[in-house]
Amino acid sequence: RLYDVAGDQFITSINVTGVLWAIKFIDFNRIAVSTTSNREIKIYDWRHQTLLHTLSGPLNITHSIEILPNSLLATASLDPVGSLRIWNYSIGVLIRTINVTFGLYCVKYLPDRDLIAVGGLGSFKIQIWNYTSGSLIIEHGAHNSTIRTIEYSLEHKLVISAGFDRSLVFFNTTSGLVIKILHSVHDGNIFSIKILNNRLLATCSI
Repeated sequence: RLYDVAGDQFITSINVTGVLWAIKFIDFNRIAVSTTSNREIKIYDWRHQTLLHTLSGPLNITHSIEILPNSLLATASLDPVGSLRIWNYSIGVLIRTINVTFGLYCVKYLPDRDLIAVGGLGSFKIQIWNYTSGSLIIEHGAHNSTIRTIEYSLEHKLVISAGFDRSLVFFNTTSGLVIKILHSVHDGNIFSIKILNNRLLATCSI
């Protein structure tokens, strides 16, 4: 459902089948991209209530969506192989399947380097990929359990990740080094982190 927060009113709703896992808005918020438990990725023009494209391919649930330049979209699924896919959302076509060999929960765009960072379960690694060439650039294994969420600090060049080991890992993309690990920052598993400004980071656990 979409609301006008300033006007305190309901605008419209988008009907989806299955449990909604992720949603992003693109093209000046005109287009909505959603993923659900039925393993499909749907692209809507929500203002006209029109389904534009249905993207099929992942064998498991797509948990994360990231918008890239040039009408491209990255999706991260729990497929054991090829869990990172690059799509052209304007025409609804799969551009590339990147050979990540473990299931993914999260994908994050690094705009200054035009790369993407991913994390998930199985290997417990953060990997950074060139999504244009499909090449692995660098990785680290500082986590010891499933990685559930990634953020990127553009100013500090830091990939910040968290998950089921309840730790925050700070990875510097310039030096290629893990510069800090904050252990046991929550009693429960960390599902979401968000950079608020240059100094503050919010975390959410269950």
